[in-house]
Amino acid sequence: MYKAAHFHTGRRLWLAILIVSNVLIINTSLKAQLVRIDPDSLTWQNRRYVVAPYKRPLRKKVGLILSGGGARALCHIGVLKAFEEKNVPVDVIVGTSMGAIIGGLYASGYRADQLWTLAQNLKWDEFTALSEGEERRNLFLEQKRLRDKAVLTLQFSGLKLIIPKALSAAQKLTEALDLLTLSSVYQPQGADFNTLAIPFRAVTTDLVSGKRVVLASGSLSEAMRASSAVPLLFAPIEQNNMQLADGGLLANIPVDVGDSLGAEYKIAVKAVSPLYESPQDIDLPWKAADQVIGIMMQEPNERQLRMANCTVAPNLNGLSATNFERINEVLQEGYRAGLEVADKIKKEIRVAQTHDLNIQGYYKTIVGVEACAPFREKIEQIVAQATGAKAALAECLETDFFTDAFAEADTVNRTIVFHLKPTPKFYAVHVCGVLPDEAEAIREMFYGEIGQFYTNQQGTARLESVVAYLRQRGYCLAYLCKVSVADDTLRIEIEKGELKSIEVQQSRGWAQRFVIERELSVKTGKTLKVSEVKSSIHSLYNTGIFNRVSMWVEHLKDSNAYRVSTLRVKLDERFFELLRVGLRVDESYAGQIFLDFRNENFLGTASEIGAWMMVGQRNFAVQAEFRAHRLWSSYITFFARAFLEQRNLYQFQTRFTEPSIAPERNILGEYGQRFWGVSAALGWQLYRDGNAMIEFTRWRNEIFPLSMMPASEAVWLSTLRARFTIDTRNFPIGATQGAYTNIYYDFSPSFLGSQISYSKLFFLHEENASWLGGNLIGRLRLSAGFADNTTPFAQQFSLGGIGSQFSTVFYGLRFDEFRGRQLIVVGLEAQAPLPIQLVVPTFFSLHYNVGNIWPFVSDVKLRDFLHGIGIELSLKTPIGLARLATAISFRFGEVERTTFVQTAPPVYYFSLGYEF
Repeated sequence: MYKAAHFHTGRRLWLAILIVSNVLIINTSLKAQLVRIDPDSLTWQNRRYVVAPYKRPLRKKVGLILSGGGARALCHIGVLKAFEEKNVPVDVIVGTSMGAIIGGLYASGYRADQLWTLAQNLKWDEFTALSEGEERRNLFLEQKRLRDKAVLTLQFSGLKLIIPKALSAAQKLTEALDLLTLSSVYQPQGADFNTLAIPFRAVTTDLVSGKRVVLASGSLSEAMRASSAVPLLFAPIEQNNMQLADGGLLANIPVDVGDSLGAEYKIAVKAVSPLYESPQDIDLPWKAADQVIGIMMQEPNERQLRMANCTVAPNLNGLSATNFERINEVLQEGYRAGLEVADKIKKEIRVAQTHDLNIQGYYKTIVGVEACAPFREKIEQIVAQATGAKAALAECLETDFFTDAFAEADTVNRTIVFHLKPTPKFYAVHVCGVLPDEAEAIREMFYGEIGQFYTNQQGTARLESVVAYLRQRGYCLAYLCKVSVADDTLRIEIEKGELKSIEVQQSRGWAQRFVIERELSVKTGKTLKVSEVKSSIHSLYNTGIFNRVSMWVEHLKDSNAYRVSTLRVKLDERFFELLRVGLRVDESYAGQIFLDFRNENFLGTASEIGAWMMVGQRNFAVQAEFRAHRLWSSYITFFARAFLEQRNLYQFQTRFTEPSIAPERNILGEYGQRFWGVSAALGWQLYRDGNAMIEFTRWRNEIFPLSMMPASEAVWLSTLRARFTIDTRNFPIGATQGAYTNIYYDFSPSFLGSQISYSKLFFLHEENASWLGGNLIGRLRLSAGFADNTTPFAQQFSLGGIGSQFSTVFYGLRFDEFRGRQLIVVGLEAQAPLPIQLVVPTFFSLHYNVGNIWPFVSDVKLRDFLHGIGIELSLKTPIGLARLATAISFRFGEVERTTFVQTAPPVYYFSLGYEF
């Protein structure tokens, strides 16, 4: 009985174990059928700002290769605009020459519409000018006066003539690229172009080794500038013992560089110029050189194009690489060409999802779109029509409304649940790290997204607009250090950035460090502003001792992973021994030549020491001088000089019309005027607009007859002059904007050693303005002088002529026609371009002036005022302004209480070149 009970008990035990085992096996089997499915997605990093990280469906990696082509290559912008509208992705960019400029800016965060506007507004004629120099208004006053006289400048080293490597250092283009990259949303981290919004490569040519050089790091602006440095026209960039120039010399369409970046689908945009088709087209040396290079590059270009998966070739027939006046046509052609290939590209870059689960016949459920009314219907349609789970997930991700998507499939019960995670919704925006008004402006940028669904690209665009806003405010180091959504609030943490250090790289090490530092407006330990960088570039370049000034910021991480920003200043130093040559011809002094030789960086201090000489048929001058525009880091200025000046003057006898008497102007004879002596002055620079000076001069004043009286005069004078001068004109003659003011008071007392004691005061003000887009220019000129009755003849004022350093302007009188101690003149001018322009810019002017000059104060009478009217034709030639004018002076006379107009003989003027 025991055995039977034991047997039954054991049987029940084994039965229980068997049942439990079967249950476990069944449950395990059922669980194994619930499978998580993730779509194949991109593995490379998204470097743009995002509200939240998101998956991107797998596709081919797209490389965009932008060719050179000068103005023609601006079509790349139109292609990019079309790609943006059609959602054609760009994962890496390679550029040559102009393609490098456009590609680099696009990679750094500029959108196509921003580049479109830039292309239309940039001053391409200034960037491509073969001759360039400091802007006149940014020079110190004495620098303006010297450069105004010269038409040719030669550089020397130890009296050996230096031949420039190119016609232009391209400083304006360098500055523009520096400022654009500083203002871009994305800046290279660790000087690595892979850290931009889109990895970028600039293709250049090393003129030393003759090899192609692909730039992947360093200064982004310098890389773009190097790739576009056309030999002979623009100076190459010196870098690591290389002379980097236009990449188009060896690779104008560098498709193979895209392979090195892992591009699986390469798009080549071809904008290179075709060969000239007739001998008449090859009429200049550089056109011949361009033709030779074009012939040599034909086969390499074709070989590279065969490596591309897609070639975009805008119709640019009739559009020149050097003509920037038809930019809109170029942009539009690029846009059309981009639209034509966009759909084809999108189709060809698609990649099928691997090992996909066939879900035909599955019961499908969607989780995550219940409240997403704007796109729920579209998602339901995608899922309903789907035959593959991964394909459906990829298509959902392509809508860009989701940050994540996966599915769980029950292969036993044939059900599948799609889990979609929309972009995080927020109802408030919190901004920290900026001023209250800045935070409010940033919050306003997100009003369209508050409480709404949005795409990942929309979120990125809003965040990039935040950085762009900070750039507009001048913060070129600002970045978003953290972006998150929590508690229905979008939180944006902003770091405005702090400049840690400044590092200067000099090409030759000639300039002393204090000279560089005093011109820098930027300070370490503070936020860096674009305006400060721009001011520093101008100040350094306008010292005249640098060919090119470039600045960029390098961001690194310290040991604590904090971002550290360094401003790098690269200076290409100019040879400082300069010979300047000037020419002038006019009707009074005939031909004149000006020669100036000086060291403009004496002992590395940016001070000047040298001498100049002016020789003409009737005038002569020579001067040796030392000049310090700034003493140490102050704006105190000093100069000392020894001088000799001599000129011959005519003595005129002018007769105005009388009843029955014709007007006449006779030359009674000629006399000479000579000054020689020494002087020294100390003053203060009024930034670069002018200065205030106190000058002491010990000099000999001589008047001597050549063919007539006046009687000889020879006196020693010791003169103290207080002078205030402001000059903001853009040109010394024919200015279209700016003003000029010169006020001085001379005091020559006997206790300083003057043989004649006298004082005199002079005032001159010129105002220039333009209207109608610069097509109408108006000028007002006021002159007044007052001198003691003891003022010697050599120091009296002169009146007459259309422009001279010695004679006050008066149309209708000859140069130095009248002299006296009291002077009042008001002049008006209206100028406009001729409807039919000659070879050079040509203008027509009308002049009116009124005033006179008198020997003594007691002689000044209103009825003695003279009037002058004139017309003038002026041409802006390469060697200076050419002027042809005629004018007549008149006054109002009275005979027997009858007022009538008395006229003098007309005067004809001619001058070529600037005033000496």
